[in-house]
Amino acid sequence: GGEWFARKPFPSAILDALWEVLVLGLVSDTFGKDSIMGARVCDKSARGRSLYRLEVWYGAKAEPEEVRTALLQTFASVTVNVKEGNSTHRRRLDKHEIPKFELRSHEVQKAVELQKDIGLLVPHWQKPAADAAKNASDSLWD
Repeated sequence: GGEWFARKPFPSAILDALWEVLVLGLVSDTFGKDSIMGARVCDKSARGRSLYRLEVWYGAKAEPEEVRTALLQTFASVTVNVKEGNSTHRRRLDKHEIPKFELRSHEVQKAVELQKDIGLLVPHWQKPAADAAKNASDSLWD
C-alpha cells in the first residue's frame, strides 16, 4: 500500500468540501472495498500561513494510479459555496483548485525500515569509525 497526498494552502471552504466528499465516498464504499483504506487532514500551518496536507491511504491490493484517477474524478464534481457581495452561490471547483497528488509508497518505507533493523542501513551519525570497521573480526559473513 501507500498514500496519495497533497500539501497546499487549501481555502477552508474547499478543504471542507473535499473532506466531505472523501468521507462520504469512504463510508459508502464508492472507491471500492480494497482501494482506499483511510484518509486524514494534517494542519501544517505556521507563522500565520495556512497549509494543510490531505492524505489518502490505499491498500496493498489497490492500483495506485486507479486510486488517484478515482480521487480526481470525484473531486472534479465537488461544488463549493462562494460568497460574492451579499449573495452566495454554488460552483464546481476550478481546475487549479483540485489537489495535485504526490505518491508515497509504503513498500519503499518498509524496505528502508527493514534495512535499518538488520543493520544494512545505518544513519551517518551512527556509523562506526573507519578504523573500528577495519579491525572488526567478528563479521556475520565469515
